[in-house]
Amino acid sequence: MQNVHFTPPEIARLIGVNESTVKRWVDKGLLTAEVTPGGHRRVSKRDIEKFIQAHRKGADRSYILKKLNATSDSLDYEPYYLNLLSRRYREAQQLLHQAYISGVAIADIIEQIIVPTLVRIGRGWKEGVLSIQSEHRITIVIREQLIALQQFTEGDTLRKKGKVLISCVPGDNHELVLHILALALKSYKYETEVLGINISIKELARATKEYRPDHIVLSKVYSAVRMSTEYVNGLAQIMKVYNTSVHIGGSGWKKGEIAHIVKQVPYAYESRTLKELEKIHLCKVQK
Repeated sequence: MQNVHFTPPEIARLIGVNESTVKRWVDKGLLTAEVTPGGHRRVSKRDIEKFIQAHRKGADRSYILKKLNATSDSLDYEPYYLNLLSRRYREAQQLLHQAYISGVAIADIIEQIIVPTLVRIGRGWKEGVLSIQSEHRITIVIREQLIALQQFTEGDTLRKKGKVLISCVPGDNHELVLHILALALKSYKYETEVLGINISIKELARATKEYRPDHIVLSKVYSAVRMSTEYVNGLAQIMKVYNTSVHIGGSGWKKGEIAHIVKQVPYAYESRTLKELEKIHLCKVQK
């Protein structure tokens, strides 16, 4: 696995300090940097984490270090939400990046910052506090910022845990959830492909044949469509033919739907949390 590296300007943008501050840390030997053949300085994520840990005791005398240490010790979605609400998008993005370089796992960032923010947005829209325009605006920005977070997984060129195909079930149009799942799975060292929204069983079978995933993740946040016998039988056929597993989750499943699919489909499992998805490569056991 390769370590992720950053330039001084990138580090400055990520943690909200001046580039000169980062260069000064490097020049004083406080922050370790590698020099490329072209003479450019690069700092690894691992060395940024070591820098933060080594200077915890000095945080009381440094606003910057105090801010980074506070980020790693406590995750609060409220500042992120308020920044988005006030159109302070850069500040919102920096909060996510600060959390990551302070040692917070991407899955924890998603579950403790992104998901509560989305819940707050949905509640605000239902209660009439947020307009539909504001809900759409903030959701689009979150999607863009999730994609930006993927830079932290791009250094992991060797995916040891397998390939995952991610899809919404028929009738479900919540694309943002697919990007959340993809980001979390990439951070867990899976290779991912997002199939899209409102995917029929025929489209799922075709994509499985082409991509040959080790696992399929099906999301259903909201859909009035109950999975038909044809869909369940088709899913079982996909599992048998391509020897893959399917992991089902989301708040939109009707009572008993998941239990029925798990019973009828070989290698089918219910996954309620991102942490459960981390170990899906261990689930492929004939029931």
